[in-house]
Formats: sequence, structure tokens, C-alpha cells
Amino acid sequence: MSALAKAQADFGQAATLKPDNAYFAIWLEMTERRSGAVGHLQEATEKLDMTKWPAPAVRMLLGELTPAEVSAAADDPDPAKKRGNLCEANLFIAEFDRLQRHDDEALRLYRVAASDCPAEYYEYVAAKAALHELGVVP
Repeated sequence: MSALAKAQADFGQAATLKPDNAYFAIWLEMTERRSGAVGHLQEATEKLDMTKWPAPAVRMLLGELTPAEVSAAADDPDPAKKRGNLCEANLFIAEFDRLQRHDDEALRLYRVAASDCPAEYYEYVAAKAALHELGVVP
């Protein structure tokens, strides 16, 4: 089983166990799309709180918001929350750009996420892994 197939299976199981977790839904969608499968994000929105972060990223993946709108929605009066939201936005937009074959912009955003995300965020690890996969030293 490939790493992508394993990740898709793991995120599928996580999304089944926690259908109200938007992060599991987002990661499952991205792994499904990367493997060429049809995503299930639209159905997942029935159980997600679409009024709070990271709902803008969900909406972007559904074609309802642009990456610029997701970046703007990451704003928060709490600097730590804003930093975390921007970290996540940059990684999710990079993945979205990669799916759209906007490789230069994806690479730029992976670099931003790898340098700006708090080290304890999964998105930090994902950005570093993406850069490594692309043969770029973070």
C-alpha cells in the first residue's frame, strides 16, 4: 500500500469516527483528490460547523471561496490564533494549488508554511514533507 493510500485510509477512518472534525474532512478530501478519487467533502459539510475556522478552507476546496478569501478569513484579533490560522491557510492553499497544477505558487506557500508555522502544528510537518517530496530543501 502506498503512503498516499495509507494516508487516505487513515483520514477516512478518522473522518468516520469524528465526522464533525473539519480537519479530518479537509485532509481526507486532499488525499482523495491526490489519488484521483472523487472527494466526499460536500457530504461532510452536513456535520461540520461551517461558521468557524477552518470552514473557509472547506469552502475553497468546494469551489466557493478563492485562496485570497481564505487568507483573509484567517485573520483573528488574537495574534497566536491568527498565526495558527495563517499557517493552516498557507498549507491548505498550497495543497489546493498543487492539485490545480499551480506548482510555483504551491512551492512558495509550502516554504511560507515551513518557515512561519509553529513547529507543533501538523501543517508545519506537512509543509516540510511536501518540500522534501518535491526535492526542495526546506
